[in-house]
Amino acid sequence: MKFVFLLAVSLAVVAAVEKYDTKNDDFDVAALVADVEKLRQFTGCFLEKNPCNDISTAFKKDLGEAIQEACAKCSAAQKNQMKLYLNGIQEKTPQDYEEFKKKYDPENKYMVALNNALENA
Repeated sequence: MKFVFLLAVSLAVVAAVEKYDTKNDDFDVAALVADVEKLRQFTGCFLEKNPCNDISTAFKKDLGEAIQEACAKCSAAQKNQMKLYLNGIQEKTPQDYEEFKKKYDPENKYMVALNNALENA
């Protein structure tokens, strides 16, 4: 019985700790979205159209999983960044947004859950 309890506690601790790296949580996505050319460059990295910089590379590494898992491993800052970014490309570069959705959610299975998870970010 003790073993089962310890195993359950250990698994809960591991699950609670598993988050994305917070190194870029202070990245100013609002400033990125305000500059349409930089926004296109950033999005181009995610779409394999442009080279990536250090920050876009770091975000791209976990982007697919974050979308598929509705940002379950995201910090509060990362959820806010994702929300600002998605709203920004949807509003300012709708064609890029459609390409982004086709690449990361081709079967239209994840974006609704992701947007719901980001609603209060």
